[in-house]
Amino acid sequence: MKFMLITSILLGLIALAGCSPSWSIIKYSYIENPSNFVKITSVDSVKHYYKDIVRFNSDMWCVKHNQWEMIKKK
Repeated sequence: MKFMLITSILLGLIALAGCSPSWSIIKYSYIENPSNFVKITSVDSVKHYYKDIVRFNSDMWCVKHNQWEMIKKK
């Protein structure tokens, strides 16, 4: 009985934590307030968030994808 109570509480917390559009537990991508970042939508409609001034033809850290990305202007 106690095991089922603990299990249901943990599953409830996981379900509530998964509903937030601004952060992810599995793949760390924390965007507290998207207006604090520069948002760029790529040609294939993927949104990228950068913290700094966008510099073209250079690598920049994408906060959403948690990786370095090359920025090119077309």
